[in-house]
Amino acid sequence: MTQKSSMSVFPAALRARATRASYKAGALILQLGSPGNAANLSDLIQADPDFARQWVSLLARQLRTARSRVERLSLKSAAERIRHLLISDGFGSHREVKISATLKELARDLGLTHETLYRTLATMERDGQIEQRSGTLRAQCQRKCH
Repeated sequence: MTQKSSMSVFPAALRARATRASYKAGALILQLGSPGNAANLSDLIQADPDFARQWVSLLARQLRTARSRVERLSLKSAAERIRHLLISDGFGSHREVKISATLKELARDLGLTHETLYRTLATMERDGQIEQRSGTLRAQCQRKCH
């Protein structure tokens, strides 16, 4: 029985599609990421520079996300964690964050109970620190937010 080349397992069309968008590359990486496919992944990285760049980019994004989350979870208060979320993940001059999940899921991601999150958000909003609008959380800054 002959062993297939690791590159022949992944048709050129699949590799081409994977290099067009990082989420497609990410899906292929998940497929290749199992322990039995390490050689295939290594061969693909060496054979396809575009894929290799996207692979490195994906890993860098994942590392930044993980590092930010660990840093956020080390903060003591709920308000500090919310401010960190706005500063690290927010966009624009008001550090706006789109909340794509429920507030209960956000609370879990912040390492808080949902009651603590609701109470802290209400306090921060009442104090003029943040503003909540239909799935969006943003800082209320006197000057540009950091």
